[in-house]
Amino acid sequence: NTITSGSDNAIAVIASGTPSHGTITINNNTITNIGNSSNGVAVNQDFSTLNLSLSNNTINGCEGTGFLSYAPTGINALTLNVSGNSISNCQNLSSNAASGIDFEQFSSLTASITNNTLSGNSGTAFFIGSTLTAPTACLTLSGNTNDGEYVLINPVDGVFRLSPCNTSSANVGLINTSGSITSVQSCPGGSVCPP
Repeated sequence: NTITSGSDNAIAVIASGTPSHGTITINNNTITNIGNSSNGVAVNQDFSTLNLSLSNNTINGCEGTGFLSYAPTGINALTLNVSGNSISNCQNLSSNAASGIDFEQFSSLTASITNNTLSGNSGTAFFIGSTLTAPTACLTLSGNTNDGEYVLINPVDGVFRLSPCNTSSANVGLINTSGSITSVQSCPGGSVCPP
C-alpha cells in the first residue's frame, strides 16, 4: 500500500474495550507526508495478548511518530517483531516519547527489533518503556541504524533484559538506559552476559 499526504494516522488500530487476543501484521507499506501531528502507524488499543509485526515499511515525513503503540490502560502480553523498516523525518509534534519508534504501556514485552533505519527524526528517535506496575521486558536490539538516540526505561519495580551482550556495538547510535537493565545473551530466556 502507498499512503500519502494524510491528516490522520496513516494506519491505526484504535478502539474501546479490551479484546482477548490480537495478531496484527503491517508489512510492505510506503507512508509519506502525514500531517496534523499524526502518526505513520498507531496501535493505541488495549489487549490481553497482542502479536504485532511491522516489517519492510517505509515512513518518510510524519508530524507525529513513525510507529507508536500506547495502549490506554495497557497490553498484558506484547510480542513484537519490528524489522527492515525505514523511518525518516518524523517530528513528534504530538509529544510522544519518541519520533521514530515508540512502544509503551505493556505488562510483559518480548521484542525483536532488528535491521531498521531511523534518520532525520526530531529529538529522541527510539523509546521503549512502561509505567505500568512491575513490567517485564526482554528486548533483542541489533542491526539498527539511528542518527538519534535509543532510550530504554525500566521502572524501579520492573525487570528489563536486553540482548545481545554487545548491544552498543550491534547497533549504530547512542543507547541510553534508565533503571536496572540486565544484558543477556538472547531473548527470551538467555543467560546473563559475563561482566
